[in-house]
Amino acid sequence: MRGTVDIESDGILNYKKIVIKEVTSHYRHGSFFLVVAPKEAPYIKPLIIENLVVKARKVGLDAKPRKRQKIEENK
Repeated sequence: MRGTVDIESDGILNYKKIVIKEVTSHYRHGSFFLVVAPKEAPYIKPLIIENLVVKARKVGLDAKPRKRQKIEENK
C-alpha cells in the first residue's frame, strides 16, 4: 500500500481512497485478504475483506491521460 497507513484516532476513520501497488494477477490465487486492525486494542475485531481483486489500469486509446497537456498558442 502507498500513503499513510498508520493513523491514531479515538473515533471513526474514513479513507476516501486506498492505493494498492500490487496487482493480484501476479499471485497464485489471484486475490488478496485486506485486513484492517488496530495495533493495541485486542478487544476490537479486525475487518477482513476476502478475495479482494486488484486489476491493472487499462492503457490504450480509450484511457484518459493522467496529466493535463500544455497547449501552446501560436500568436
